[in-house]
Amino acid sequence: NHRMELQEKQRFAKFEKVLTLGDDSVKLKGEFLFCWPYSWEDKVHHVLTDKLSSDVTHWVAGLLPEVHTAVNTKYVESTAQWCVFGSPTSWRQKSLEDPEIYAKLLLYCKVIHYLFLLDDITETKEGDEGFTSYVQCVGSLIMKIWRNEVGSANIKTHQLFHCIYRNSAYTGSLFRLLLDITEDMRRRYGISADSSEFCARRMGSMYTLRTWCGYKDQSFLLNPFTQYLLRNYTGGILFCLEFLLLLEKVEIPTRVRENTFWSRCYEIFGFLPVRSNDIIGVEKEWIQMMKHGKRIDNVIFHYMVATSCSFEEAVARAINKHNFALKEQ
Repeated sequence: NHRMELQEKQRFAKFEKVLTLGDDSVKLKGEFLFCWPYSWEDKVHHVLTDKLSSDVTHWVAGLLPEVHTAVNTKYVESTAQWCVFGSPTSWRQKSLEDPEIYAKLLLYCKVIHYLFLLDDITETKEGDEGFTSYVQCVGSLIMKIWRNEVGSANIKTHQLFHCIYRNSAYTGSLFRLLLDITEDMRRRYGISADSSEFCARRMGSMYTLRTWCGYKDQSFLLNPFTQYLLRNYTGGILFCLEFLLLLEKVEIPTRVRENTFWSRCYEIFGFLPVRSNDIIGVEKEWIQMMKHGKRIDNVIFHYMVATSCSFEEAVARAINKHNFALKEQ
């Protein structure tokens, strides 16, 4: 349960819930600060999310008719909700009346659903022998596709694809989705290798940075500084930003990207949603950790192991750091 309180032009979402983590019950309690650049909306946009869910489902089913797990209804609905509320306000307001805006939102949903599917399979392989080469190949192939160095005509003969396919045929199949997305963007929006370079880097680093100095497991993330740095890139939010900038044809000059203040805002932008996700999704990720027997990249679990603190203390620390960063923004 949560409720909102207005306090000096800031809103606090109060969370209080008892979670069952294994044999123990713990209380998740705290206050999330909501102020600019966050916004709070009452409209749920059911019609829009339903339409997006249907279109994404048909798209995946058409490209991957043999992969039934890729079109799970609840999973697709989750993708649509994420994209509707994680896109520009004008897209939510106008997409049902404006086909061009809807096309952008649908493309955004497609790429996010692709990432959700890819994340699921890569997470199950964390800690396995060959994990490092697997995720490095995934990230490298992603970048080559964005840069138009690999396409539908030659992907199956590329050595990176062979490396991935040997480890996971399912992962190899998913690349059909990314190829369709990038080819559509070139046809529809005239996007080039140069203009999409930051998308290439950010999506690729979501996977190449899943390992650090050759570690096959995630023990390196028990260093809070390393965890903070890498999570900003592997969390995917910075890719989302670059993708939206690309679709809206907003080009950030090099002199701005090199500015210290821009760099800090960029860093915090990547941090805030990922930190919120770690806290709100902790129960789901605990269940995944118990199911697969592998450490999940969630800051609360890292705090508990790295500093020997309780669950409640780890949650409080995670929320406080979120709120401090938001005030800085």
